Amino acid sequence: MKPPKFRYFAPQSVEEALALLVEHADEARVLAGGQSLVPLMNMRLAHPDMLVDINGISELAYVRPWDGGLALGAMTRDATLERDTTAAARLPLLVEAAHCVGHPAIRNRSTVGGSIAHADPAAELPAVMLALNAAFEVRSRSGSRTISAQDFFKGYLSTDLKASELLTELRVPGLPSRAGSAFVEFSRREGDYALAGVAAVITLDEDGTIADARLGLCSVGPAPVRPQAAEALLRGQHPGDEAWDAAATAVITGLDNPPSDIHGSADYRRHLASVLTKQALASAMMQDEDFVTIRLTVNGGTHRLVVEPRRLLADALREDLGLTGTNLGCEHGVCGSCTVLVDGQSVRSCLMFAVQANGHEVMTVEGLARGGELHPLQQAFWEKQGLQCGFCTPGFLMTAYELLQHNPHPSEEEIRSALSGNICRCTGYQQIVEAVQSASQAIAGASATVPSGTGA
Repeated sequence: MKPPKFRYFAPQSVEEALALLVEHADEARVLAGGQSLVPLMNMRLAHPDMLVDINGISELAYVRPWDGGLALGAMTRDATLERDTTAAARLPLLVEAAHCVGHPAIRNRSTVGGSIAHADPAAELPAVMLALNAAFEVRSRSGSRTISAQDFFKGYLSTDLKASELLTELRVPGLPSRAGSAFVEFSRREGDYALAGVAAVITLDEDGTIADARLGLCSVGPAPVRPQAAEALLRGQHPGDEAWDAAATAVITGLDNPPSDIHGSADYRRHLASVLTKQALASAMMQDEDFVTIRLTVNGGTHRLVVEPRRLLADALREDLGLTGTNLGCEHGVCGSCTVLVDGQSVRSCLMFAVQANGHEVMTVEGLARGGELHPLQQAFWEKQGLQCGFCTPGFLMTAYELLQHNPHPSEEEIRSALSGNICRCTGYQQIVEAVQSASQAIAGASATVPSGTGA
């Protein structure tokens, strides 16, 4: 599938782009990230006579503090927003939603302004902008105007944006001090369009009741949905399951015509919207001074967790992520059974809080094997009988893995030194040392095995 022919212009300034849009208002389309427009062109569902490519307008790519919140240039890439520390501190809901946009290769090109202007009802950012009471600056040759998110989206792939106008900035106000937010969605696989998604913002009053509640839903209507009846039910209520259930019921009642297709019926999407509303509200409520939302990469997969600051990384890995290969023995850093790698360095996960792993890469013993094949270290531990009960083995494996990453051909003395912080109460250490030596040779491609019988 190839796109039809079109004329191409690449303006280098907003003024130049606006001049082109005025001159060719009936035939021009703006090309931002192109991750939605180009597929439509390839399938011949869109036939623009002319493309105005604004990727060269660098002045439209930024993330800036604004009104306690953020101002986003329309050409800001989703990948940039996903990694922005100011956004994570001020409006983590935006970061959560940006991470859900497609896959990394998509996010590296897709833009926040493109998502808003395209107005796909299945997209995450339009729904989030509704929940955050965002507003959009659009410019034309005659001036600029600001449109609230509530008034911007008109229907399926339809907005209040005129043909001669260019979306230039997204303005998202900050949240009050006693506010929490969350975004959850369900898709058949990570990166696919969601079958339903919910953004929630909850603000508490001084007496602990809900002062304000805002919701934004995606993929359940011809445009992003703001279920105001559900929001009204929540105000003045005490947060909890009863309030969440009432809001979820109101969401179902208010969904007039969810899409129905091979991926999910209208009734199924209503059910999803109900379940996700309760999840999003509960998660948003947990973001007060007693809980922190973190995002970390574990064994190559990204995870979002809501944890107490006192929660240990080991407990988060075991209980929240189900990675029980990381064992807890002494819980004061002596035995080494809980050793994992953080950004490639071994740490005691019983001595590190989960919040300290926010934004970092964690590797556990479950991350060693690839494609159903044991890592050479695991294979060597099995062949050399370097384990008995196996409780301490994950810690030894991760410590040895770090050693071999930095020193592919360690001496026996270097191996013993590296493993000296790990305790084994079953096998003794000779077989473990031999296993590491064997793995070193296997990784290096050597066929010879390490002879046994060296001194303990």
